[in-house]
Amino acid sequence: MVMEDFKITKSKIKSIKSSTLKDFPLYTTYLINKISETAQATRENVVGQLSEEFPIFIKKCKENQCDVSLDEWKSYHKQKYPNAIKDAKAKIKAMLENFKSAINKIDDDLIERWVEDLVYDKTFIGMNIEQLIREYLFSKGYEIRKATPQEESQNIDVFIDGEPYQIKPEGYNRTVIKSRIQVPVLIYSKDNNDNIIVKVKR
Repeated sequence: MVMEDFKITKSKIKSIKSSTLKDFPLYTTYLINKISETAQATRENVVGQLSEEFPIFIKKCKENQCDVSLDEWKSYHKQKYPNAIKDAKAKIKAMLENFKSAINKIDDDLIERWVEDLVYDKTFIGMNIEQLIREYLFSKGYEIRKATPQEESQNIDVFIDGEPYQIKPEGYNRTVIKSRIQVPVLIYSKDNNDNIIVKVKR
């Protein structure tokens, strides 16, 4: 058969990876993954930088004419990081106890409070960017006061340490604003990672 161009899709890669997890009970890999993330159990300082170590392993296999196999990879990694598995396991096991304690505290009331926090509080703050900016500045130690309706009519949105500011999205046309009081502007935008970027224009 003549080899032709081909593509391994993301779904196929996921399927291949999932096939190695067939011996794990349902939901356990998801939970262990979350526990490991919280405990930082498989960070570089524990198990090494695997994305860098694996190419080195491949190179050494080719140099030594050994098989590129799972057993060889295990042997290579265990020689270089002899305590990695034990240390990662200990971190996960310790964090698992914290998770067990937390799970026992989850009841109907806590679930309802969590859902309300998501639907109301977090949505309000997350989508009301002006409020989010005020909350952030307050957390940084600034004295914050929301403008009164009369001050808002003068295109003032917030007072920061007693100084008036407008808060506007990137791309606003300042010449359209008939401002009776010229004040600095906090211009906000979002980057590709949904971080909010705020620039001060005076």
